[in-house]
Amino acid sequence: MKKKFLLLILITSLFIIPSSYATSSEDIILRVGLKALYERVPMIQINNTTLVVGYMVEDQWRKEVLLNSASGFKFTPANRSYLISIEFFNNYEAAKEVVRHLGLEGIKAYPGSISLGMWKIFVENDNETVMDQVNNRFGLTYHQIEDNELRVVMEADEYGVIFDNGFIHPVFETIDTINGIRVFDLGERKYRGRIEIGRYKSTEITAINIVTLEEYLYGVLPGEMSPNWPMEALKAQAVAARTYARYYRDVAPKYRFEPYDVCDTTNSQVYKGFSVEHERSNLAIDSTKGVMVYYGNNLIPTYFFSTSGGHTENSEDVWSAAVPYLKGVPDIYETDPSRRPWVTVLTPESIKDSLNRRNVNIGDILDVNVVGYTDAGRVTSLRIIGTGGEYVVNNETTRIWFGLYSRKFKLIKEDSQLQQVFNVINRTNTTVQPVDDLYMINGDGVTKKVMDAKDQFIVLSANNINNYPTIKGVKDQYIVVGQGFGHGVGMSQSGAKGMAQNGYTYDQIIEYYYTGVKVR
Repeated sequence: MKKKFLLLILITSLFIIPSSYATSSEDIILRVGLKALYERVPMIQINNTTLVVGYMVEDQWRKEVLLNSASGFKFTPANRSYLISIEFFNNYEAAKEVVRHLGLEGIKAYPGSISLGMWKIFVENDNETVMDQVNNRFGLTYHQIEDNELRVVMEADEYGVIFDNGFIHPVFETIDTINGIRVFDLGERKYRGRIEIGRYKSTEITAINIVTLEEYLYGVLPGEMSPNWPMEALKAQAVAARTYARYYRDVAPKYRFEPYDVCDTTNSQVYKGFSVEHERSNLAIDSTKGVMVYYGNNLIPTYFFSTSGGHTENSEDVWSAAVPYLKGVPDIYETDPSRRPWVTVLTPESIKDSLNRRNVNIGDILDVNVVGYTDAGRVTSLRIIGTGGEYVVNNETTRIWFGLYSRKFKLIKEDSQLQQVFNVINRTNTTVQPVDDLYMINGDGVTKKVMDAKDQFIVLSANNINNYPTIKGVKDQYIVVGQGFGHGVGMSQSGAKGMAQNGYTYDQIIEYYYTGVKVR
């Protein structure tokens, strides 16, 4: 959720977690779609030497067979025509023995797992004589089957297994360990827990990591917040991430039509598994185990983002609906932001291209104007004027369409006038001073004119952090001079860091950014 955000329609009605969900977070199982690297791909390689095949039966995992391979296990779609035995065996070894005998006769066959304790023989149906060769051999009869868009084949060393997946998907474990922890190695990333691999009505295959909620967080936290940040900030992030995952698993399921509860991208939360675990992040998770965020007795969607630029935002000023616990608050401890104040240059051509990609055509761009600002300082909308008409881009669409870090920005055009005077408070009164007479002291104690700042200077007020551009406008350019990174709703990660550095505890941080909530 850190680098990219979806437009969401907030659910304004409150949800109560049913008592059946009131279980320990160590018992809560998440199905994590490995969308970033292992969703709808032609092949998945598991680089372990052991693979334990099992099935979930009445919420209990039941072992079927332990497979070994020095070269690992390669999964691909089993999308061809097969002959499948009508009769079945109740164990892998019996089916494997039949396959061995058929192989000695030059017939390519596989043991096929149908369900717990049910194995059939799959024969590659690559010529018209195969049926005659295998039918009634070893007391088995066959019929032909076509691709069901579910079946996968696993190949290891010099043997293979087909997993039919038509009734139930097997779930794999491994006994290979790293530092005493059982870990799957999928190449670019490693994962705790179990792995499920299937096609789910696709021509390609997808991997799903099945882990406890706490194990999932071990692979989330380092991707969302630097493990070197203050411990109380890490704890706040752990609580927010835990609540977010639980909310979207149990209260408002986000992936009703997918075989997983959450995914590993910014569409849910960045999750990179065992590969990125860090002892400080793990400590923050362990020391807040099971702790979540509630408004009354209800879990909330704990949105978070990188950097506010001085003030978080009301939900209705970003998405669509006002939500009582998602109100903008001053973020004045965000003095060392992850995303420093920034500058982006838009041109008439780039604006036109962005609109055209969204099927908005107003001709050549003549002008762009900011329509208004929220109380927090974010642009509410941009009015774009073209040779063929006008178009107003509202709220988060502004940030997403034009690739901006945030909506907390000032727009500088060729005819823009920079602010010339400021109210300055001294020990006795307030005076109006020209900007050319104002000086600032940087972090090194060096004093210089504020207008000597390269792009903008930043002023900390009682309830915001504001930017003032020093850039002059240029013809045929729309210079966006901004602060912050992200949608601005909920907890600012940079702000949490600053609050922790100033002595606030994780629960105080959470209860500041989410209005009226309790951490428990």
